[in-house]
Amino acid sequence: IGLAALACLLTACTEVTPSTGQPAEVAGNVWALGDSQAANSNDPARGLPWSLRIGADVGNGGDAMYGAGWTLPGSYTGQTILQRATALHDRGPIREYVVMAGINDLTGGRSVTQMLAGVTEFANYAASIGAKVTWVGVVPLPQTATISNREADRRAFNTALAQRYGARYLDCSPQMSNAAGFLTPGLILALINHLQS
Repeated sequence: IGLAALACLLTACTEVTPSTGQPAEVAGNVWALGDSQAANSNDPARGLPWSLRIGADVGNGGDAMYGAGWTLPGSYTGQTILQRATALHDRGPIREYVVMAGINDLTGGRSVTQMLAGVTEFANYAASIGAKVTWVGVVPLPQTATISNREADRRAFNTALAQRYGARYLDCSPQMSNAAGFLTPGLILALINHLQS
């Protein structure tokens, strides 16, 4: 689907049901992956996660992936991003993954080098099964959060993704952050508007 299909977001919103910890089955073979930002939420202020707004034929592989990252397993699933991708492939052929991850690696003290090693491992896996990957950069960090001390690492990681993957990389920062480069309160899903533009 790449960025073209991602641009058809925000059609009709459906009701969010509580997560079972298992990604829903879909007719297609495209899966969104990520940390808890891709998971279902019962918080009406948050609304649907980005992974469910991409399209009806995209599976929400990020559901229940709280705490997950490139190097860290999710607290509920015990899976890293790569391990979840492998589990999804066991269900059937994958055409494409859309991946946004890295916040938990940063909060967990992982270095940019360690994160990029996880990215390389994921890229190699996707290539081995013939799947494309759309890479979404790590979202801006709330200025008041403790993790804001990792802003330089976030930028370095995103720059590395952009250099490696070019047109397959999406930087959501300009539409999700203020002039200081930090996450604008209440705009966690502004990625949707960026993808429509």
